Amino acid sequence: MVKYIIKRIITIILIFFGLTLVIYLLLSCVPGGNAAEREIQTLISGGTMPSDEQIQAIYAKYGLDKNVFMQYIAWLGNVFTGTWGNTYSNLSVTVIEAIGNKIGPTLILMGSGLLIAIVFGVLLGTLSALKPNGIADTSCTVLTFLGSSIPGFLISVVCVYVFSVQLGWLPSGYSPAKPYFACLLMPMLIVAFTHIGGFIKQTRGSVMDVMNEEYVKTAKAKGLSYPVVVGKHMLRNAALPICANIALSVPTLVGGSIVIERIFSWPGLGNYLVTCLLNKDIPVVMGIVSLIIIVVLVANLVLDLVYAALDPAIRARR
Repeated sequence: MVKYIIKRIITIILIFFGLTLVIYLLLSCVPGGNAAEREIQTLISGGTMPSDEQIQAIYAKYGLDKNVFMQYIAWLGNVFTGTWGNTYSNLSVTVIEAIGNKIGPTLILMGSGLLIAIVFGVLLGTLSALKPNGIADTSCTVLTFLGSSIPGFLISVVCVYVFSVQLGWLPSGYSPAKPYFACLLMPMLIVAFTHIGGFIKQTRGSVMDVMNEEYVKTAKAKGLSYPVVVGKHMLRNAALPICANIALSVPTLVGGSIVIERIFSWPGLGNYLVTCLLNKDIPVVMGIVSLIIIVVLVANLVLDLVYAALDPAIRARR
């Protein structure tokens, strides 16, 4: 098992290097002018024509006087030092500091939304499996279809129009002058709604697969209470696919956070990422994207370890 973990960690490191290199090369090709070019244009518009030495000094200030591969190597050096470089918008602020100021709101929004989706998705999926073809099952099927098919941005726009513009119940976006929970409630529930369908469907299928197994029938024959049979024997053995769905939700959760945070002006990483992309602040963009890559890779590693912990057969093979 230890050898397997070491092998997976090495694989994660190689994937991280490969993905970040490709993303850095793509960002360097994005049009719109980099930080040095914008500073030069600012000087020109202010009536100052910079000399060649000043232009070279400006490019050196942002580390753009080297070719793109050397810039990537320099960026990796900043990663290993723990600062991840400095933001172009404020060279006295490191990328880690900038991300640290924004990651809290994102964790609150996405974490609470995902938690609601998991809890209610598992409960509704179990109820749907235990009473198939009933009212609860039909309602869960409709909820699954709506949550999986309607894009998050469309739900967000409709909710803003109904609950903010028409009814005036909730704020249309984040504002320090308004109650924090009131600003959080609508985007949090939208995050939960867009992910709950997958958990309902996965839980329903997993529970239905195990509910007719011999160990479940034996537990019922022993006279165990219904909650014990469902919780200890059904859900525990149906947990592997559910855990897999949680790990697979991480990339879509991160991607959805960008859209939802932008719509609701949420002061998190997703909204900040869009702003930095528009300003071509490459160090911050690379920092946020790298953090997303690390979260996704680690989530998959944790999923494998959870699989091994829940299934002795998988643990024996590793």
